Amino acid sequence: MLYLCIGDYRGRTLAGFFAYVQGRHAQYVENLLYRVYVTDALQKICENTANFAGGRIMKQRYYDAAYGKPKKEEDAEEIITKIIKAAGLEVRL
Repeated sequence: MLYLCIGDYRGRTLAGFFAYVQGRHAQYVENLLYRVYVTDALQKICENTANFAGGRIMKQRYYDAAYGKPKKEEDAEEIITKIIKAAGLEVRL
C-alpha cells in the first residue's frame, strides 16, 4: 500500500506522510468492503432468480476469486509428513 502513496503525497513532513498513508489505507479497505458487499448482494439476487427459474448458481464469492481463500493452518508434524511423502523418503527411527 505504501507504494501507492509515494507519488501522491505533496506534503513536506514524514509524520504527515504516514497520516496520509493511514488515510489511503482506510479508504482502500472501505472501497474493498463496499465491492464485496455489492457483489455478495448481487450474487444472492442471482441465486434467488436462478432457483426460481431452475438455473445454475455461481458457487464462488468475488472476494474468494479475487484474493483466494485463506490457507488451512498446519502444525509442524503435518508439514513434515507432507514433505517426506512428496519427496518419497523413508524415515527410520
